[in-house]
Amino acid sequence: MLKIRLFIFSMLFMGVPSICFSWNSFYGRVKFVPDGDTIVLKSGKVVRYIGIDCPEINFGKGDPQLFSKEARDFNKRLTYGKKLKIITGKTKRDRYHRILAYVYLPDGRMVNSEILRKGLGFFYFHKDNKKKSKEFLDIQNQAISEHTGIWAFLEHSSKAVIGNKRSMRFHSLDCRYGKKIYFKNKIRFSYPLEAFKKGFSPARKCIPDIYRFSR
Repeated sequence: MLKIRLFIFSMLFMGVPSICFSWNSFYGRVKFVPDGDTIVLKSGKVVRYIGIDCPEINFGKGDPQLFSKEARDFNKRLTYGKKLKIITGKTKRDRYHRILAYVYLPDGRMVNSEILRKGLGFFYFHKDNKKKSKEFLDIQNQAISEHTGIWAFLEHSSKAVIGNKRSMRFHSLDCRYGKKIYFKNKIRFSYPLEAFKKGFSPARKCIPDIYRFSR
């Protein structure tokens, strides 16, 4: 009887917490880095960083976007071959079935944050994964103020854009999606950088290449 009680005690106070934590975090070693905001683990799992979006390399579907290779190379230097801690968000996968996560280096730094700090990606709001949103936006705005990476380029654009306060995306003035925004959710910015500073990011259907749009 005593052994049974001890077994139940160990399950309740030792086993259960470890099971709960395993739902939200795990470790994986990086075997491939395709771009600035994605890694592939040795297990075959594909991990997409929460809260950031990096320039697209495009892989034969078009010209690489500005700073796309720099973002990929920086991501590779940070992560390749390392065993990382991966903490999933509230929404655990995107529509491409990639794992959405906050990814931590062995020294405790978060990869998501480091890429924003270098100005090699921008903050990308997600309503279900907004735990670190303020932190990410603060890091991005610091990079903007220091004209780091992509921000030295994007600060020169003077095109006005329309933001959607509900989705936190912005559109070009002639975008058909932007024209459908409910008037209470609509906000006009004099230039893209003003929208970025408020936490908005470009709507992909409207502005698939913010760098080309900004020229």
